[in-house]
Amino acid sequence: MSWRRSRQTVSASRLLVSTLCLVAASCVWASAAASQAVGLAEEQVLRIALDTSDKGRLDPHVGVSANERAVISYMFSALVRYKPGDMTVFEPDLAESVPEPELRDGRQVWVFQLRQGVRTHPFPGYPDGYELTAEDVVYSFKRVADAKRSSFAGSYKGMNVDASGEYTVVFTLEEALSPSLFLPLVVNFGGGFVVPRKAVEALGDEGFGAHPVGTGPFIYADYVPLTRVVLSGFSAYFRGKPVLDRVEVYYIPDVSARELALLSGAVHAIAGVREEVWVESMEAKPGIKAVAFGPGSICPLYINRTVPPLDSLGVRRAIFYALDRDDIVGIFGEGVAEPTYSILPTGYMPGALTLQDLEEAGYTWQYQQDLQEARRLLVAAGYPSGFTLRVFASERADYQLLYQWVERALAPIGVKLDITLVDHTTFHAKYRANENPFVFLVTARANSDIYLTTHFHSASRVVVGASPNLNFTQYTSVDAYIEQARIETDPVSQAEFWKLACLQIAEDAVAYPTFVLKPTYAYWEYLDWGYEVRSFMNTAMDITEQTRLMDH
Repeated sequence: MSWRRSRQTVSASRLLVSTLCLVAASCVWASAAASQAVGLAEEQVLRIALDTSDKGRLDPHVGVSANERAVISYMFSALVRYKPGDMTVFEPDLAESVPEPELRDGRQVWVFQLRQGVRTHPFPGYPDGYELTAEDVVYSFKRVADAKRSSFAGSYKGMNVDASGEYTVVFTLEEALSPSLFLPLVVNFGGGFVVPRKAVEALGDEGFGAHPVGTGPFIYADYVPLTRVVLSGFSAYFRGKPVLDRVEVYYIPDVSARELALLSGAVHAIAGVREEVWVESMEAKPGIKAVAFGPGSICPLYINRTVPPLDSLGVRRAIFYALDRDDIVGIFGEGVAEPTYSILPTGYMPGALTLQDLEEAGYTWQYQQDLQEARRLLVAAGYPSGFTLRVFASERADYQLLYQWVERALAPIGVKLDITLVDHTTFHAKYRANENPFVFLVTARANSDIYLTTHFHSASRVVVGASPNLNFTQYTSVDAYIEQARIETDPVSQAEFWKLACLQIAEDAVAYPTFVLKPTYAYWEYLDWGYEVRSFMNTAMDITEQTRLMDH
């Protein structure tokens, strides 16, 4: 194996866990011993461990990784939110209600009435925060549409946002969008989080990223590099004071260390390994609950077409012929991994391809392993002995399994990967800088348009695109399909345009779909999340004002 580490994190993780265990041993978790009734634990400090080595970027308009978004979601609010624990339901958040679109002067308009009395978190100069108004919402959406200040700018083109009074926000769209496309732009995910104007201007973008200020249930309180972020309960939160006094988020990339932290009682919940055997092993431990929850993330292998010899269609198809989807699904286990044949998740995203679609199109390289054909294509492309590529892989366990799988699969056809293991934040930085020829990205998106626009529209090409986002394949051939689907109001016709885009992407062999991968968590049974666990847009459990620790 050709794996190299750019940083050493395992020993730091073990030291952190040892410290945590000492802390846990000194804590008193039970309330009055005489009481037999189940009630709240005396100490309401939730400790959770995530699968990464550091916090990354906590500016909601910049942070893109799952671990960044998890902590961001505890601190920030949006006009609309996914119902905690059930992402199939939209409900009002900063807005009083979820509106219906209107038609004014031939343009589609969405009008949001804001809750009154919503307070921001405190920050220098505003020890009690201030009331969030329409001015802040307008500022926030203009900021997220600015490619120089936002990772999500490409999704907000053609949108005018104005204030109509102190508590009314009006979105006017150049092209009409269906609710399924518009609402995910103003929800508590991606660029939909609202930032307070005065806080950003007082702190500056860099300072705001280092000390974020939101309106959510928890306030940024402290940060220890490579160790933890501490959040405090926000007593003035508009839904009511959180039950939890504090949330401590620990960064422990080593899964064994996370398990030790959980089983010792040093933490109450951990992000797990996305493998069925892991869920089963944790569930078997007394007092521990383990879950795999949907809808999950897609995990395509994206090919950077600007890196020779990957600029050759024959080489890309050869690589895909060497892969065996069933093999990688078996590694993760069917309880957490469901095979998919489309870069839109098969089964719940309109426009997604099925195996039958690929068979009818004759795109065998997308679903059938054929090492002989792979070798023939490499010879025809001028690489009879194969070639070597330098690749950066994330330290996260699920990513490591993916890269190990593709490394093993390509070895028989002479394609070698020189893999450097980096922390998860660096991994994101490498592909955004167009430095990674092979990119596995475990991603969850709100709808088909966002998947296709962010990963395959020419404007979204990293570094060189008009609105650089996550198109690290440097693909430019499906813009027309994406744009036509975006303005199509008939759901059937809209889905057909998305399907045509997916077929073209498959024909050009720029992304190989593997499976939909469900996130996993393990936690002590006395942790009450405050909702029924069903599905999350974030690949992390929601922590809300109702989350609490019970006696045990």
